[in-house]
Amino acid sequence: MLPFVAMLLTLGIRITDGGGIPQFASTGPHAEAYGAARDFPVGDVHTWNNASYLVGSYSHFDAIFPARGVPHPRSIWNFRREGSEPAISYEYGGRSNSIDDYLLHIPVTGLLIGKDDKILVERYQYGRTDHDRFTSASMAKTMVAMLLGIASADNSKFSIDRQAAAFVPGLRPSA
Repeated sequence: MLPFVAMLLTLGIRITDGGGIPQFASTGPHAEAYGAARDFPVGDVHTWNNASYLVGSYSHFDAIFPARGVPHPRSIWNFRREGSEPAISYEYGGRSNSIDDYLLHIPVTGLLIGKDDKILVERYQYGRTDHDRFTSASMAKTMVAMLLGIASADNSKFSIDRQAAAFVPGLRPSA
């Protein structure tokens, strides 16, 4: 079970113009195994990674593990939405597949595809919505890597070889 997937498909993707509104589904592949009959319950520190608790737990890690909120900035930048969802297909297994094909087989709670300043596709499964919180997992690492690349291109004094403690002194005493 993947918590929240942000897809950047670079090979074999075809996108037409447009952007869509979020689409929500109360179910998804193998929903019964993920706790659908109990409205996708949240586990605890011992059960959160059992299949029947995964969907609920990944949307509520702050209820299971110690957490600290990060406040919104004063000014928030929003992605744009225009028109309807574009026609997107990808090649896999020798056939052309749609986003619907993907979501019928892959147990993801959310799927977001963006380009430039537009959200092209936004889908949720297993009763999750755009108001739920999601664990970003590798998506956060990807975003940090992209920002580091931009920073190194924009500033000749910036080096990806510098340690994080150079930017965040509070990290110095930690591994």
